[in-house]
Amino acid sequence: LRQIINRHVFKGGGVDVGIQAIFMAINHCVDPVSKNQFEFWYKYTVLEKITTIKAEKLNAENLCTALDYFYPDVKDKAVEIEKEVVKKLKELFGIKMECLYYDITSTYFEGTKCIIARLGYSRDGKPDKLQVNIGLVVTKEERFPVFHLVFEGNEADIKTVGRAISRLKEEFSISDCLLIFDRGMVSEENVGELDESGYDFICGLRKNNEVKAMSRGVGEAELLKEQKFVQITEKGLYAVERVMELYGKERKVVICYDAERAAFKKSDRGEKIKRAEEELSAYRAKLAVGNYREMEKVVSKVKAIVKGVSPYFKCTYSKEGDRIIIDFKRRDDKIADAARLDGKYALMSTRTTMSAKEIISAYYDKDGIEKAFCCIKQPIGLRPIRHWLDGRVKAHIFICYLSYLLMKTLEHMLKKGGLKMNAENSLKQLGRVKYVVVTNPEGDVTTSKLSIPSREQRQIMDVLGVEYIKSET
Repeated sequence: LRQIINRHVFKGGGVDVGIQAIFMAINHCVDPVSKNQFEFWYKYTVLEKITTIKAEKLNAENLCTALDYFYPDVKDKAVEIEKEVVKKLKELFGIKMECLYYDITSTYFEGTKCIIARLGYSRDGKPDKLQVNIGLVVTKEERFPVFHLVFEGNEADIKTVGRAISRLKEEFSISDCLLIFDRGMVSEENVGELDESGYDFICGLRKNNEVKAMSRGVGEAELLKEQKFVQITEKGLYAVERVMELYGKERKVVICYDAERAAFKKSDRGEKIKRAEEELSAYRAKLAVGNYREMEKVVSKVKAIVKGVSPYFKCTYSKEGDRIIIDFKRRDDKIADAARLDGKYALMSTRTTMSAKEIISAYYDKDGIEKAFCCIKQPIGLRPIRHWLDGRVKAHIFICYLSYLLMKTLEHMLKKGGLKMNAENSLKQLGRVKYVVVTNPEGDVTTSKLSIPSREQRQIMDVLGVEYIKSET
């Protein structure tokens, strides 16, 4: 990995960029710290002994300078590294590019100066923070990362698909694959681009009128009676498949009904409507005996009460003298319309020969990419981003990509060695191994010793082919 990086980001003099990037990636994997704390962290690891690179050479200034080499001016050195990494993964582990997942997430800033940071839909629950959006493509098997993309923070998910397709086609020369993505990225334009690319794809369909028409009236009783519908899981997932014309071509559409989800949705909606009714009644009574005169405040209060269930209520406002009166009525027709769609959704596949069960399984396998984002954010420590220069922000995200690459490589090797353990837990185990060095006042090493590895620690090191560091006297 060091050699791959240095082939694309050559730096004359000092510690090379490749090893600095790997050190930063390792830090993100085991104990994320800021660049200012990095030198101290490094000093108390075994990395200095392994590499002979002194801690003082890895100060914050040098690390940030190393980041600048990945995105000089408008060039993107990271994608060249990713291309070579994928090639190496194919050689080492035989990873396949036949089925890929694409998704997008966001991460926020503790500052306001980054030129690509924008307010947007926050997946971190920080709507008041500036953010960037990050797209990621991973393999179906073992979720190895293929490449990542960085977008401005207000870029809509639906607008990022074109760039992902273009990179797959032009940079990675992938001519044939099955691409799986979320319903939030479906649009006529994106489907058209995918058709032109020659890629097959599976996606969810938006709950527009088209999907409503396909799934309306399909309830659990009907599913059990109708022979065409099949039970997919023991928990009550049913499905029917149809080949029909969508977006100008024949596609396989799978209409699903999840009985468990339907029951939850019905119960949740009922509780929210009941609570809103009680709060509206109490507020109406309060207005009737009070002296409220500002219509704007009353309307704002009512909107807050019915938030999340507003389509199910019709609220009216009037005045009696200076007093404001409100009334409300449940819209049972709207509630019934919503109930008919509870637990129902539709998936679309260009591979018309795939069965409903295969399409559903492949689509829900995309949860793996959501876990990838969870891993990159925590424990890898993508967020929050404390850089503000465009190139350094992107380089920080790239370092997190490298960290995720190392984690997946570790998991692959553990799995190959017969250990059922994820990367995070194995690193926690290895983190308990201590290498103690005792020095005299002059700084000379007087003795050093390695703590005796536990059975689990020895198993991990044996699988990885790592020799135990022998104690020194």
